[in-house]
Amino acid sequence: MLAAPPNVLAIAASDPTGGAGLQADILTLASLGCHPLSVLTAYTVQDTRGVAALHAVRAKQPARLICAVPVAPAESLEQIRPYADELVCLETPEGFMAVGQFYRHFEQVEDDEVVALLARHGKRTAAA
Repeated sequence: MLAAPPNVLAIAASDPTGGAGLQADILTLASLGCHPLSVLTAYTVQDTRGVAALHAVRAKQPARLICAVPVAPAESLEQIRPYADELVCLETPEGFMAVGQFYRHFEQVEDDEVVALLARHGKRTAAA
């Protein structure tokens, strides 16, 4: 009898490109032989013109669509505003260049590093 694959819960935001976020977590967990379970915490917006994430949520017909972001340039917020019922942004600084400039630690995490961490910690969990 084959052993059931371990269930692993991934809690993350969506990346509409599929190259990161929950989509990448699911693919990585499956490639490691796990059964991925997922909790979506947020949709990410990669651009202010298409606003694909807001359109996708709107298609689900929510009672209210609230777009909440930690930091953004004021002009981008104005472009997004028509697509949400409410827009919340904690900071709209002058001279905005990138989200990462407003975080103390915002390092890139490479796929190989994530796979290695999951493999190392997955073995410990399976042995417990």
